Amino acid sequence: MKKVKENVIAYTINKAIFSDFDILVNNGEVVVKAPWYFSRQRIQEAIKENKNWILQKLKEMENVSLFKTTKILGINYAVKVISRNVKSPELNLNNNYIEIILPSRIKGRNNNQIIDMILNKMYVKLTEKHLENVFEEIRIETGLAPEDYKIVENQDKIAKFNYDTKEIFINPRIMELDENCIKYIIMHELCHLQFKTHAKGFYKMLKAYFPKYEEYDAILREYKF
Repeated sequence: MKKVKENVIAYTINKAIFSDFDILVNNGEVVVKAPWYFSRQRIQEAIKENKNWILQKLKEMENVSLFKTTKILGINYAVKVISRNVKSPELNLNNNYIEIILPSRIKGRNNNQIIDMILNKMYVKLTEKHLENVFEEIRIETGLAPEDYKIVENQDKIAKFNYDTKEIFINPRIMELDENCIKYIIMHELCHLQFKTHAKGFYKMLKAYFPKYEEYDAILREYKF
């Protein structure tokens, strides 16, 4: 592996026996992946041919900042914020990070509120999709199902049950938790279909479905949304 300079572009060459040719731009660095038989001249020609594209990508990376980290299903995701010439904010969910693209015209402002709003919308969409499967899985296992459930942002609890209407109100931040915690929360609320309060019968029913329910209660007591 070595670093080479071609005009204003510094890049690293990675050669391998089994490799396709590719130019990668990531975290402000240019990496050339090439088969072992590619000559230095051939690589330099490829860099020249793709010079404008490479410079554009490097310029975009200058406008990237790490906002914070957030969780989806218990897994940490870095939130990368990019300023780009777009009309409206965009969000892309990748394997290990969340990419938020903001219009260049608002660069330099305090964008924390905008970014939080974008992330909240993401959680709402993820919750809408994910909870359908969770409720159906529990219904098949237990026969329990609410009259309806609603996703409500900014409520003070992760989930609430309305005993009169038999509805469950769910905070979309539930998607920060892992699969087992989410299923436990839904099961907890569904037990209120038969028990309005946390009476002995409630916990007996809950324990039948979640023998280690106390462990999940302890996790949720420590969790801040």
